[in-house]
Amino acid sequence: MATLLVEIVRFVKSWTIPLILLLLFAQEQEGAPWWLWVGLAGAVTSFLSTFFRFLTLRYGVDGDRVIIRSGLIFRQKRTIPVDRIQNLHLKSGVIHRVFGVVDVRVETAGTGEAEAQLSVIKAPRAETFRREVLGSRREPGTTVEEDRGKLIRRSRLSELLLAGATENRVLVLVAALWGLFELGQDTGLDVEGIIAAIGDRLPGGAAAVVAVVVLGILFLGLGWIASILWTVVTYYGFTLRRRGGDLRKTHGLLTRFESTIPVARIQTVRLQASFPRRLLNVLQVLAATAGSKADDHQGGTAVIAPLVPRVEANGFCRAVYPDLRLEDAQLDRVHPRARRRGFIRLLIPGAVVATVFILRGSTWPWFALALWTVFSWVLARARYAILGYGVADRFLLTRAGVWTRKLWIVPQEKVQAVRVEQSPLQRILGLATLHVSTAGGGSLSRLNIVDMGAPEAASMFESLSRAAACCGSGV
Repeated sequence: MATLLVEIVRFVKSWTIPLILLLLFAQEQEGAPWWLWVGLAGAVTSFLSTFFRFLTLRYGVDGDRVIIRSGLIFRQKRTIPVDRIQNLHLKSGVIHRVFGVVDVRVETAGTGEAEAQLSVIKAPRAETFRREVLGSRREPGTTVEEDRGKLIRRSRLSELLLAGATENRVLVLVAALWGLFELGQDTGLDVEGIIAAIGDRLPGGAAAVVAVVVLGILFLGLGWIASILWTVVTYYGFTLRRRGGDLRKTHGLLTRFESTIPVARIQTVRLQASFPRRLLNVLQVLAATAGSKADDHQGGTAVIAPLVPRVEANGFCRAVYPDLRLEDAQLDRVHPRARRRGFIRLLIPGAVVATVFILRGSTWPWFALALWTVFSWVLARARYAILGYGVADRFLLTRAGVWTRKLWIVPQEKVQAVRVEQSPLQRILGLATLHVSTAGGGSLSRLNIVDMGAPEAASMFESLSRAAACCGSGV
């Protein structure tokens, strides 16, 4: 019964605005557009599909495999080997918590999407299912706190506010405004006329420049506020615990997320900090598991610490990898000729643009080209100073990024593929780029060591290739 009630609430929440638009169109334009009717039919079909799925879905754990049966007309039976499960996520929105239910998402290696999604499961049954799947049954005599695992990190509200304040999500605001613009166009609202009317009221000359600057600052400010709100709502109450070989992550204000990540399945860990965060000596930690979906708050590319003081980063990494001594790791710089290549790559586009304007008779591009040349040289030197790589016991470490500095930590046994590439300019300068891939999901699973010396790249290619061949799949 809870399944049907939750799905009804979801249906109403998702289709309140389209239904209102449907009524408005029917009254004002003698009928609604076809796409609203098609969408409504699709929503009703989806609801009926959920209803029949509720009637037919059965699941359970039989030894070393998860069995799922579903289907009314077309019957389906699936099995998922337990040892292939990479992550297990529990998600509960406000409505879920009212009825005491959760959605369960099962991720395996080799796919970018969930292997199985079990909607609206009773919370105690979902917890039992998680224990059965991950083999983390509560030992006799253990307390509730011990059963939950050792606390690694609990984020305070002040840390979340700082995390949001140092990550401006202007693009989220841009996407929202664009969506409103498209919606207005589809509903017959003269959005372009409204924008033109606002433009006609803006002052001219220097006052117009000031108005544009003020609007730009206001827009950035709204993006900054949106970033803070998004971070607090998403990561409110963030806790990370370790129980045996699993990391258990919980967070969320409105929608609550609970994720269980087997440490043995983690392919890559990345520490990253933008320039403002480096000034404040804080950073963010992410991890990826095999074949998982990459997103911001659940799935493969998972934030396992929204914000950590830099002085605590080494201890935090040891909580994930006890044998990692990050403070003792020494990173080698790439070849010094990387500065020359970086400078040339930056200079060429500016020189091409300047040449086009110079050929058209303009004189100001000479001054702009001079400034661009200085900027290219400074940025190339800054890039070279950051690029680094090294091996610490069984871990491969790489570092890159001028504005947002990133440090990848990859167990060598997780390496899936290695390749060396040389562009024409790299061949001239005796450089090469080493590409390393793991089984993780998203961009976090791939790392590049750019502009190594060609002999060093060939040597590391051989050692990593042997490690990948020796350790197998590493998932």
